[in-house]
Amino acid sequence: MSAVSDPQRSDAAAAAPTQTTKVAEHHYPGTEVAPSPIVAETLAELRLLFPLFPFVNTTSEPAQVLPYLWLGAAQHAKNIGIASRFTHIINCCEGDEGTAHYTVLKAKGIRCVGFHSEDSANYPLLANHLDEVLAFIRTARQQQGKVLLHCQAGVNRSGALAIAVVVEETGTSLLEACRHVKAARGRVCTNVAFQTQLVQQAIARDWAFKSN
Repeated sequence: MSAVSDPQRSDAAAAAPTQTTKVAEHHYPGTEVAPSPIVAETLAELRLLFPLFPFVNTTSEPAQVLPYLWLGAAQHAKNIGIASRFTHIINCCEGDEGTAHYTVLKAKGIRCVGFHSEDSANYPLLANHLDEVLAFIRTARQQQGKVLLHCQAGVNRSGALAIAVVVEETGTSLLEACRHVKAARGRVCTNVAFQTQLVQQAIARDWAFKSN
């Protein structure tokens, strides 16, 4: 796994002007952010980094993005041979994939949690779920656990959450975390609304947009 840098977080967002505007054509309600040049530049870089086309394959195995965190798909959680490598599993798509496979996993001592979320332009994924995902991963880390974070395809919902977790856990910049997760998994975060939400979280949580 490639190393993730640990730069000092930028306080550039704190100086943003009070006037607000929408940052993209895809947004969820209440997603106004200050129209600073760094915001526009970061959004443009994310659009280029995570294009919908040309199609890029994801890894056939879960991708390690932190020493204790892997990003994968529902098929990995339902494959007992693969799932048994982990002590904790987070299912971001209970509404799509259900929970029937939890029975076998829990019998093997694997702790499973999950929630329903939508891979859509109007779903506030990070506002709704980032804090609970972080809390679960940090508990697993303290227990020397290994976490599989997945959605249906391991691209958008769990991909965006994985990027945010990498920033929160390492202090690296948003763009560096995006490149790191993409290098590990391949096709991730092509939902432009989730890209916009990452920028909004960077402002709200005082993440650096890019490394110095």
